[in-house]
Amino acid sequence: MEGLIHRGENLEFIYKLGVPRDGGDVIALLPRLADFNHPERLVAEDFWRSDVETVRRWQRGDEPKCFVMLARLKTEDLVGAALVRMMPEVMSLRPSCHLEALIVDSTFEGHGVGAALIAAAKGEAKDRGALSMTLNVFETNHRARGLYDRLGFYDEIHRCISVFDD
Repeated sequence: MEGLIHRGENLEFIYKLGVPRDGGDVIALLPRLADFNHPERLVAEDFWRSDVETVRRWQRGDEPKCFVMLARLKTEDLVGAALVRMMPEVMSLRPSCHLEALIVDSTFEGHGVGAALIAAAKGEAKDRGALSMTLNVFETNHRARGLYDRLGFYDEIHRCISVFDD
């Protein structure tokens, strides 16, 4: 899927695999993960803290089962990224991948960047042997849920939590 191009409204986006030097640009986009009406018990950094560490390990070569798919403008400005981990599907143990993070710069929301990033990431994961892609999304993240619904993802497991009172 290296070098896939898609055109939006007067914009051209190029999708390709990231390399370690791209890690800083990806990390700079991660705060966008908290840009929704998230549970009050969580602070914004909770949404990207572990992804920052994953990207840093990937940069060092310590995450061989991860890859990063990038969306850039012709100017090379990063407008989106997908962080993907190759891993067996939790229940069946068949080859799969997990979308750890999908981030699109708010300026480019609505231009098809997220959908194209997922398509490119799925293609790469399939080339690496995956038969499926999983992801986690908060119930209140309506923007992301709408995208995933349109792309054919469906709810399979619900995570429940009970927060203890002090």
